[in-house]
Amino acid sequence: MTYLLDELEDKGVLDKTLIAISADHYPYGLSNQEISELMGHPVEENF
Repeated sequence: MTYLLDELEDKGVLDKTLIAISADHYPYGLSNQEISELMGHPVEENF
């Protein structure tokens, strides 16, 4: 991230840039029941 921000700033476009970061991981290895317990509500099978 530091490199990206530095490069954007060096090119003069940092103040015109929006960076969105999102997690893309899933709790593999847990059953739907365990995931539902962690979420606090039932989850769908096709989550």
